[in-house]
Amino acid sequence: MILFRCTCGDTFQVDDSLAGGTGECQSCSREFTIPAQSDPEVVLVFKAGSEDSGTPMLQSSLEEKLADGSLTGADLIWVVDHWLPIQDWLAGGAEATPAAAAPAQADPRPKLRLRTGEDSESEATPPPFPDSDNADGSTLTAPPPNGATGMARFVLPEPLAAPKKPWWKWAVRLVVTVIVLGAGYKYGFGPIVANFLKQPSYVIVHNGDAVQYQATLGWRRLSQELPAGASCHFQLFVGMPETQALTLAPAGGGTATTIDIPIRMGKNILVNPAGKTTYLVLDLPWLKQQNVKDESSALVAAITAGRPPVPALSLMDKLDRFSKEVVRQRLQDQLIDPMPYDLDELQEDGRPAATVPDKPRLTCVPLIQAEFADGVLNLNFTQQQEGTLDVTTQLPGFSATLAPSVTVKVPDGTKLQFNRLAKRLRLSLRMENQTMTLPKGTFTGTWEYAATWPLEVLPPAVPEWKWQWTFRGKGTYKDQPVNVVCTWVRNDPPKVEITPVK
Repeated sequence: MILFRCTCGDTFQVDDSLAGGTGECQSCSREFTIPAQSDPEVVLVFKAGSEDSGTPMLQSSLEEKLADGSLTGADLIWVVDHWLPIQDWLAGGAEATPAAAAPAQADPRPKLRLRTGEDSESEATPPPFPDSDNADGSTLTAPPPNGATGMARFVLPEPLAAPKKPWWKWAVRLVVTVIVLGAGYKYGFGPIVANFLKQPSYVIVHNGDAVQYQATLGWRRLSQELPAGASCHFQLFVGMPETQALTLAPAGGGTATTIDIPIRMGKNILVNPAGKTTYLVLDLPWLKQQNVKDESSALVAAITAGRPPVPALSLMDKLDRFSKEVVRQRLQDQLIDPMPYDLDELQEDGRPAATVPDKPRLTCVPLIQAEFADGVLNLNFTQQQEGTLDVTTQLPGFSATLAPSVTVKVPDGTKLQFNRLAKRLRLSLRMENQTMTLPKGTFTGTWEYAATWPLEVLPPAVPEWKWQWTFRGKGTYKDQPVNVVCTWVRNDPPKVEITPVK
């Protein structure tokens, strides 16, 4: 099941087998391409007592319906492959609180009061009693010093002078000390320093196979599931450069793959096993500086004069150039340093933010919305949609006069939808809450402009532009509320259809 939305905000639910197909939105009459994956902002909700199988809606709409009482926490939401109460989905998980530290145990040994020869007393924990025999067989029978009593009678013999150690023992001790300090910094104090400095290292692993793996990293045995076509990431804190082994074991059994990963403090590394995924470097900062003002002005002049929108072909060529030149590089390396790029896989919660406007985007996502100076370019890198074009651009304001004397005023900034599918090019614009005056009355509704150009024709047919203006609205005619639909095909007189409001 695929959940997605139209650019007008309407939401849809279709079967997985329809991915890559096209359809037309019933709300805005725009054509759209069904994506391969669901939009994370669209959810499927089932209201208790409803007869349908669920209603797709935006998460913002879900929040509004919960707020106004249209939905309750007992209603259901579809999560992966099962229904879940909304209240459980909103609750999420909770981390367990750490157990309280055990209180320190008191010293069970009794305190002794000792007396010295100066008749002063002090309280202390007694040391363990020495053995009665020395190593040479003598006993501790020496009398206490004059005036000393109590514990002072246990007098140990004078220690023998320690022999001097040879120089090589000092060298061995020094080497051992350096090794211990280095290991302590690497495995103990170093990660603590990196954590204190907020310098985590991320290992991002992307699975370009159709097989699910169990990914395990390093001696810490960090492990995560890696679904087919998805990514996972590991967060580490290291004090010094090190190399850790990443093991990818197929979930269904089979030969595991091991990759050596260089880890540096505060640095990220992108792992593309066997280079099976192609990453695109998109120069989005360059694209934002590009515009189509000249082509848009020429197109507006043609529409205003009632001529075929031939300048749209020049606009198509320029947008085609944008979609090709924005791709600066294709990477298939097994290990990629993401530092020079804005990596989209680092933009989720718990990962370092990578929204850097001056850096090119590094992505393997097949569908990208990229802004240019006058609109938005929807880049589709899937093989099924190769050669398609989906663009929304803003037009300067203009007025068009239709027969017999109807004026259409298009405000500045009106969005033109530009779609090129396999066999035709389609232009469309839509303006709501507009007023049109006819001899039969004044009506309020929506103006729409649509034009098409065939990209493939069979001889001896000649390609020809088709365009029309349409007004759909409501008003009063002969004191009765009516619906009106007026259509101007090319420059022909309008066809007016008036029907009573039911």
